Amino acid sequence: SFSISAGTYRLKPISEEKALGKNNNFIFNDNQKYTIPVYQRPYSWNKEQVKKFISDIFISYWGYDKQSKPEPLFIGTMQFSALSDQKQEHEIIDGQQRISTMFLFLKILKLVYLKEARLKKVDLTCLSTKVNNGAQQKFLEELLSLDNLDKLTDNPLNKYLTNAKYIYQLFQDQIEEKVEGDPIFNPTDFIDYLLEQLLFVVIETNAGLSKTLQIFDAINTTGMDL
Repeated sequence: SFSISAGTYRLKPISEEKALGKNNNFIFNDNQKYTIPVYQRPYSWNKEQVKKFISDIFISYWGYDKQSKPEPLFIGTMQFSALSDQKQEHEIIDGQQRISTMFLFLKILKLVYLKEARLKKVDLTCLSTKVNNGAQQKFLEELLSLDNLDKLTDNPLNKYLTNAKYIYQLFQDQIEEKVEGDPIFNPTDFIDYLLEQLLFVVIETNAGLSKTLQIFDAINTTGMDL
């Protein structure tokens, strides 16, 4: 037997009052942790995928002309295992590329805006990976442990570092004032937007491994005939 539940998630409530509201579906929620299981592939998004991810966020934030009002952005569907009561931990069955890239972006913002209180409350160490017998975890920890942007270097072996550096370049390019009339970038408003207006649909499955992977396959291929 198995069960499936689904909900719309955001990253993190801006205030404690909002956290106590009806919707408590947040990625960064209390001591909740996420792990990428051993049978997953390594983090592998290329520059084209990363560029589209960051571009979509900024287009939804201020439009193509930087003059539009922010609109919510649907990031995509992710599949989690049921929450482990003992470890308060979800396994990420589907969506590790998106959520990992989001973590990289947040890490860059934490390094750029060291004094932003909202970012200080975002604990990126809640993500871990068991892929490649711990090798991927070492690469992830290398990125998350950085304490300044000067240490952000290309590493052909570490996709987390390479993509993080590229994200920083894309971010700087987005916030530059290129033409007269461009708005001055407001980091606090942008961080609020990321935390509250990026939407994920999370499908939580409580099942054995074979059934969990069958559900993954149904989501990502044709599913049942209509």
